[in-house]
Amino acid sequence: MLGYTVADSLPLMVGLRLVTGVGEAAMWVGAATAIQDMAPPDRRGEAASYFSVALYGGMAFGPFAGEWLMKAASFDTVWIAAGCSALVASVLGLWTPQRIAAERQPFRLLHPAGLGPGFVLLLGLIPFTGFSTFISLYGPEVSIDDVAPLFLVYGCLVLVIRIFGATLPDRLGWKLSSTIALTMLGAAALMLAAWGAAPGVWIAMVGFAAGMSLLFPALFTAAVASAPEHERSQAVGTFSLFFDLAGGIAPPLLGVVVSLGSYRLAFAVAGLCALAGLVAVSRLEVTEVATD
Repeated sequence: MLGYTVADSLPLMVGLRLVTGVGEAAMWVGAATAIQDMAPPDRRGEAASYFSVALYGGMAFGPFAGEWLMKAASFDTVWIAAGCSALVASVLGLWTPQRIAAERQPFRLLHPAGLGPGFVLLLGLIPFTGFSTFISLYGPEVSIDDVAPLFLVYGCLVLVIRIFGATLPDRLGWKLSSTIALTMLGAAALMLAAWGAAPGVWIAMVGFAAGMSLLFPALFTAAVASAPEHERSQAVGTFSLFFDLAGGIAPPLLGVVVSLGSYRLAFAVAGLCALAGLVAVSRLEVTEVATD
């Protein structure tokens, strides 16, 4: 990030962005694995919920902070602040306890423990990805010209549910929590498709918030539960791959549906993806690995 301040060409900036991407991926997998290592087995869902609050909090407040710094000073100030923030985080990370002794891990391009939960996550993320991608274009059709309040309320609901309902994935179990989440996500998308009016959009947004709040922590715990302790980072890496795939696959896929039909048809297809996730999660079996 600090290198952005001296970037004077597009190729150099692209190269620095690639390095940033490697760092973000390593940070995500490392932090998520450490949190699961430190959490008691019966509280891993709670730990994942709190972790996601920090993750989404950074993504929510980071753009506002960056915009304010850019307007108050310059782009270089934004890069310096972001780079220093990452350096402070790396220093704080030095005090993270490491419970698991380093062991040689067998190389796997994709860890099997993360494949099933990751695939379900992909199907469950498609409805909200479609909503966030196309709602700014669909909104004016239902007299919602400014969609910013929708995302503000959505973000607040997610934070409230994940903080005060952090223990739900552990109490309900990953399968029931995932089933409830996928049902809410599918129902929200199908409501958008069936009810072409502003109230339908607002009600669907509540369903998206509730579903997204439960889906990630529940499936995350399922992914790490069946991985040996020294292979958790591989399982987390495989699982997180599907999170990124959803952002890369859903917009163009649903965009084709929009071009062939309408926004409401795209929302219907997204809802069917969540319902397909219900079938997948009903057949998904997770064998938990015993921990000392």
